[in-house]
Amino acid sequence: MIKILVYEKHPEKVAFYLSLNDSENDLEFIIPNEIHNFFSKQVDLVGPDIIIVEYDAIFNAGKEEFTHFLEKIRKIKFVCSLQESEIHNTLRVLKFGIKGVFLNTDSKDVLFDCLFKIMKYNGCISPNLVSKFAGFNDELLNIMRSLSFSQKRVIKEMLEGKSDKMIADTLNLSYHTIKTHRKNIFKKFNINSLGQFYSMLS
Repeated sequence: MIKILVYEKHPEKVAFYLSLNDSENDLEFIIPNEIHNFFSKQVDLVGPDIIIVEYDAIFNAGKEEFTHFLEKIRKIKFVCSLQESEIHNTLRVLKFGIKGVFLNTDSKDVLFDCLFKIMKYNGCISPNLVSKFAGFNDELLNIMRSLSFSQKRVIKEMLEGKSDKMIADTLNLSYHTIKTHRKNIFKKFNINSLGQFYSMLS
């Protein structure tokens, strides 16, 4: 059973998460009584595999305090829920060490897929976010438009935290082909790593 501790205060979203409890898929969503502070004893009591928090909750806690908390509970994977108006913060969230990001308007199927990928691959970005957040300035947008269909597919998989081997398996391409795509993508953006790619988009 995958235990998912959700820090959510809006009644309609609380009801949504509780409706997702699914023994067939081994998912248990737990809403704590204390939602004002996710550094509470609830984490120790529940022993979750994943914690879902809103963007505001992370950054209201303060960068140092949240980073310290992440270091303290490395075995737990943090996932951030973003509103449409917060999409531009996607990369900022990932730099904090968050393992997954999804939109609070994502469907049940998208959310389930994201959670399973986080458990399997240690990272995931909702495809609805990937399709939206990459064009925040004209120069980057033009580069994105110049990428081939295959290169865009590789970028999507890279942003979900997959290794080259995993991407090769997912896209049914050879490992060598994926390495070549990554090299060409980095060359177009004039970068040497995925971290630099994140920095450019933030």
